[in-house]
Amino acid sequence: MALLGVHGWHAWADAHYDRDITGMTRHVPVFYPATAKRFFVEKGWVDPQAVRDRVDLEATERRRRGEAQGLVYPSAPLSCSPPVSSDNLLLVLLDTLRHDMLTPEVMPNLYRYANQPGWFRAREHISGGNSTKAGVFSLFYGLPVTYWDAFTASQTPPVLMERFEAADYRFQVLSSATLVSPAFDRNVLPASRMSRWRRQKASLGSATSRSPMTG
Repeated sequence: MALLGVHGWHAWADAHYDRDITGMTRHVPVFYPATAKRFFVEKGWVDPQAVRDRVDLEATERRRRGEAQGLVYPSAPLSCSPPVSSDNLLLVLLDTLRHDMLTPEVMPNLYRYANQPGWFRAREHISGGNSTKAGVFSLFYGLPVTYWDAFTASQTPPVLMERFEAADYRFQVLSSATLVSPAFDRNVLPASRMSRWRRQKASLGSATSRSPMTG
């Protein structure tokens, strides 16, 4: 009963983004706590928008008080000059796709766009892992996935996304999967920012139908 209580408590805290509870689990060896965010939302027991509004308010209050997040990130302030013009940016992320599959025969539409002027192909990029969590985390943070628990517990977004936000970029996320498993809504796209960032969840078919890459 005690074990069930611990996992149930953590699942409820995780659904409410309670860092006081979820932030402690990474310090417990060989402990893999339960999560059930989607289940609670489907049952109507958790209002995700209300939770995000509360987390946003708490994050604003912590920043006002100057409270530390428990991370020294970034280790030094960014040094970059604002561009003359703010270009639109489209990031295409295909999970577990082999790099040699981007060919005219296999992916003609994406191949055509990827070879147009102004498009950048990360030919020298090396993924930080062979899983969705590791690959996406390392792509946005430039750090190994061993930092996942620390950034998730503090809900600290990448400086890349903060820089775009400061430049008044508007975001739209078209995803064929949810952002809660893995919990990208608690690090790369934290709930404390999601109320200001536009997110659209779509199936793979509807996502591609909205994309200019379908030609």
